[in-house]
Amino acid sequence: MKRSCSILVAALVLLGALAGCGEKHEISGQRLESPPVAPMTEESGESGAASNQAAGSDRPGSAQSSETRPNQARLTNWPFRPASLRLHPLTHALRNEGVVSVVEARIEFFDRFGHTTKGLGLVRFELRAGDGDGRRLASWEIDVREVEENMRHYDDVTRTYLFRLGLEGVEDLPDSARLEVVATMPDQRLTGSMKIALR
Repeated sequence: MKRSCSILVAALVLLGALAGCGEKHEISGQRLESPPVAPMTEESGESGAASNQAAGSDRPGSAQSSETRPNQARLTNWPFRPASLRLHPLTHALRNEGVVSVVEARIEFFDRFGHTTKGLGLVRFELRAGDGDGRRLASWEIDVREVEENMRHYDDVTRTYLFRLGLEGVEDLPDSARLEVVATMPDQRLTGSMKIALR
């Protein structure tokens, strides 16, 4: 009888764990299917993501909510704060009927011990022709200082942040380009770049 009870308890614990995994997977899928961020325009100086955030500024987790923005002093003194970043090798261009429509950029933060970590800040991308010294093809800026927005971009499977950078209206794309990223955080600025194929 005791053995049967033990087996039953173990089975219930296992079912609970599996149910939790299913929920987690579903949430990850929702984040990864977020709409592409529109390129920044010269006139407005802001990307589509910034405009959308401003429109919904009264919702919880928006730029106006102080409850979801961690204290800057605490972030500065946090021992596992990002010390460096890199554009992850999974970064690539997506094609729609043979035409590049989106760049899926993944960035990975590392703390001072070389371990992956999370970061809060403003992330700016620039796509440049050639090896980085050429003309600027497009730029995007995403605000991930709010916890809700930060988690929307974080992929817990690869431990990277995924940003879908739309290329609507960008003409004369070369065969390859250099994607540059600058993450501005409290008292620090982290950069990275990599070459990506566009044809």
